Amino acid sequence: MKRKLLIFAAVFFALCAQAKNKTIVVKGARPAIGETEIIVEKSGPTDTLTVVPARDASVITVNLKTLSGNVIQQYTLAATCEDIVDIISPELPEGYFLEVRDDNGVIYTDFEN
Repeated sequence: MKRKLLIFAAVFFALCAQAKNKTIVVKGARPAIGETEIIVEKSGPTDTLTVVPARDASVITVNLKTLSGNVIQQYTLAATCEDIVDIISPELPEGYFLEVRDDNGVIYTDFEN
């Protein structure tokens, strides 16, 4: 039993060490004039995406997808509120897509390998 626990812990920590962290920040209290805006800040192990929703947007959806289009993780956030989501994505052999959508469609896509 101890051996199985040690193997599981080693694999889990290896995946966490290889994971790329992303923070999604929704600034719904101050909507953008026109279309939804994305501000990307890449620094160190964590990338921050600041989403400023358009005035007519009601929902922000964040999807992690495989290359074949299967959804790995999905987050739905209200566009009218301030919200923060931390995403820790596991290392996949083929990589994954990060997709951010609002009511009008896809507003940001990024491929991570």
